[in-house]
Order: sequence, then structure tokens, then C-alpha cells
Amino acid sequence: MEKSKSQQADATMLEPKAKKHFVLVHAACHGAWSWYKIVALLRSSGHNVTALDLAASGINPKQTFEVPLFSDYLIPLMEFMASLPAHEKVVLVGHSYGGLAISKAMETFPEKISVAVFVSAHMPGPNINVTTIYTELFKSISQPDNHIIYDNGPTNPPTTYILGPKYMETDVYQRSSIQDLALASTLVRPISFYSVEDVSKEIVITNKRYGSVRRAFIVAVEDKLLKKEFQWLMIEKNPPDEVKEIQGSDTMIMMSKPQQLFTTLLSIANNMPWSLVLAIALEDSPFLVRPFYLYPVEDVAKEIVLSREKYGSVRRVFIVVAENKGLKKDFQQLMIEKNPPDEVEEIDGSDHVTMMSKPQQLFTTLLGNANKYT
Repeated sequence: MEKSKSQQADATMLEPKAKKHFVLVHAACHGAWSWYKIVALLRSSGHNVTALDLAASGINPKQTFEVPLFSDYLIPLMEFMASLPAHEKVVLVGHSYGGLAISKAMETFPEKISVAVFVSAHMPGPNINVTTIYTELFKSISQPDNHIIYDNGPTNPPTTYILGPKYMETDVYQRSSIQDLALASTLVRPISFYSVEDVSKEIVITNKRYGSVRRAFIVAVEDKLLKKEFQWLMIEKNPPDEVKEIQGSDTMIMMSKPQQLFTTLLSIANNMPWSLVLAIALEDSPFLVRPFYLYPVEDVAKEIVLSREKYGSVRRVFIVVAENKGLKKDFQQLMIEKNPPDEVEEIDGSDHVTMMSKPQQLFTTLLGNANKYT
């Protein structure tokens, strides 16, 4: 049966924007393998994805002693960016230590990047230099379980390090599955301990080039490697164009919260709100949103007549969605003050469509109230 003009218009309005090319850059000691869940989700949605191994990482054949300088470590990314056609723009995504790598690419190839996404990543800027970021990195990895190697003797600076199994379990993969932890334990590799001077010399950024690229930062609230407070310090000192927050994730956000990260990346890439991206990304039918009739105020007011005797006899619970842009938090609080319910709950980090962006939290809240009042 032929679609009507209105149906065709609705479908066109919700069609995904042009397919994107996502370039994914891993964290220290990791490799392209760490993105396997995100790669699958993006490719199944029709996007092009390149997950790179930096030098001496993943299945890259180089060994750490062959990658003495930070510029050597970045060669695979820089060569890939140089190989892109002049007209192509990619969504460049860096995780953790990979933030430094994409910063270099932003400065060198700004014209080839539509948006750079820092996933709980090191994000230098004019007001927060590499030295400050590196100091924080050293603090986080200086743990007894991590294996720090001094090839040039104990009186000289360390040369390489690798994440220890206990540290990975308690501080890196603490919210990921035991299967993902087991996978990572077999695949992590040592990384050269690049000096602050070396990295600072390599990562020189300018407002004219680095600053011309649209930037987004994804905060991993429960990241123990790059603490939330330091993530927000980088954001305040070097404000990106967009900030998203994902609750309940460890450092390995692509492992512990893949669906949320996928949705957030798609939202940033398409410059869309989460709920619209989710509607588009639904596998069975991407066109489930339908027009809604705008009823007159008089009609609704006539229909909704409430009495204390009946309406007021029912226990009421209100769930506040703090970041709801459809029904602002201030107005939610006004309704609560003017018409106090028996109980008020709050869910952080959700958009208007709470059941999509925070399903587990909403489920727990509904179940808790159902058990309390029934």
C-alpha cells in the first residue's frame, strides 16, 4: 500500500542523518580490541568504524623498546588521519590516555574532524597543560599492583609499565563483567613511560587549529582511574561544546555501559537529543514516533476534574528527572510544592525519556515503591 504524504513526511523527519565514520582510539595498555562492543553496535547501525591500535598496542607488531618517543606511539593514528581523503570528516573518539592522541590529531588535521569526543579522557587545553594532566596520571597508576619497570636502573626514571591484575579488577574493570576482565587480563600490553617533557613537546595545541574542532566530553561518574573531580576540572579549564554524563560506569565505559556509550556517541555525532537517537536506533522499527493532537486547554481542563475525596485518597509518588528538558526540574519541583505527593524520588543523568536512558534506575525505583505501597 502506498504511503500517504503525511506518513512520508513523518518518516523523513526521523530518518538518521548521513552515516558517520567513527575512529576509535584506545587507552594506555589497551588496544582496538577494547572497543569491540561499540564497533559491533555502530556497524550494525550502518556506520563506518575504524578502531586503531597505537604503536606497541593491541596487535601492532612494534615492541615498547621500538617506540621510545611519544611521537612514535602516535604514528598509526597520524598516518591514518593523513590517509583520509581531503573531503572526509570523521568522528574522532579518544578514551582515557587516548585523549592526548586525539588532541594531537585535532591540532594537525582539524579539517578532517567533524567532532572530537573525549570519553573520560585526558583533555589538555590552553588553561590546563600536559604537565598537570600527567601528574594526575602518575598518581592514578602508581599503585603497588602495577608493574613499573626501570630498564635504565632504579635511580633513573621508569621506562615502561603494565596494569596489574588486582588493580584492573578493583579500579579499572570493577563494574565490567568478569568475562571482559578476563579478556583484558590476557590482552593488555606494557606501554612506554613517556616523560612529561617529551609529551609536552608533542602536544602543543592552538585555538586556531585544535580550538576550531567541535569537542564533546563524556564523564564517567565512577571512573577510579580518572576521577570525576579531575574530569570536571579539565572541563572547567577547557570547556568543550558539549558534556554528557554516564552513571554507573567504571573506566572501561565501553565494556560496562556499551549501550549508553553507543547512544551518546550517536547523539553527539548527529547533534541530536538522546531520545530521538534511541527512537531512530530501535532495531525493529525506526519510525515509532507518531504525531500528537494538541488538545485545547478548555477541553483538557473539563476532562481532568480532581477531588480530594477520590484523587486525594490515592497514594502518590513523584519521580523527579533532574535533567529533563521537556519538563524542567524547576517546574517539577513547583508541582510537588503545590500538590505534595506521599513520596519524592530523583533520578540523575536522565533525559526526558527516562525509561530509555536510565532503565535500570527507573526499574529499581518503581519496584521499590510498588513493594512499599502494595
